[in-house]
Amino acid sequence: MARQLTSGDLRTPITFFGYEPIQGPEPGEQEKETLHYCFCEIYASSQKDLEILKTVNAKESITINIRDPLMDYIPDRKHFAEIGHYRYTGKVWNIVEVRPDAQSLGFINIVLAVV
Repeated sequence: MARQLTSGDLRTPITFFGYEPIQGPEPGEQEKETLHYCFCEIYASSQKDLEILKTVNAKESITINIRDPLMDYIPDRKHFAEIGHYRYTGKVWNIVEVRPDAQSLGFINIVLAVV
C-alpha cells in the first residue's frame, strides 16, 4: 500500500519566484517577486522523473510535494524555486514538471532541476 502524505511531512521551506527583464539599456534579468511560500517534502527523483529530466540537461534534480495552493498559486515552468535548507543554499531550481500527487489528494508533485 502506498504511503499517504500528510501536512506533518511538509517540513522544508520553499519559495517560488519569477524573473523580469531589467529596466534600462543593460541586458539581463532581476528577481521579480515572491509568488508563493510554503513547506515541502523533498525526495529523490523517481525513474519517471529522471526520464523527464533528460530533456533539460540537469546538473542536479529533486522532486518535491507541496499542498495544492489551488488558485492562490499555479506553478509554471517559467518559475523558479529556492529551498530553505542548508544542503540547497545558493541553488536556484527550475520547475521542470508539475503534476497532481496520485496517492495523496490535495497535494502536487513538482520536479525541480538545476541546469
